[in-house]
Amino acid sequence: MTHNNARTIAVVPAYNPSSEELRQTVSSLLQQTVPVDLCIVDDGSTVPVDDYFPPHPQVTILRLERNQGI
Repeated sequence: MTHNNARTIAVVPAYNPSSEELRQTVSSLLQQTVPVDLCIVDDGSTVPVDDYFPPHPQVTILRLERNQGI
C-alpha cells in the first residue's frame, strides 16, 4: 500500500538547549527524504527556543511556561 500524502511528525522536547544543538536537530529533520512536520516542545526553557530561528512552515513550537520534565 502506498501513501503518497503521508507525512511524518517529529516531536522534539527541549529544555535549555544550546542554539547550535537545536538548529542542527531542526535542520537534520527537515532535510529528510520524506516530508516532516516538526513540533518542538519548549519545556519552560530560560530562553524561549523560538528565539533561536525564524518561523518555518513545517515547524510548530509549543512553549510550556514552566519545566514539567517532558
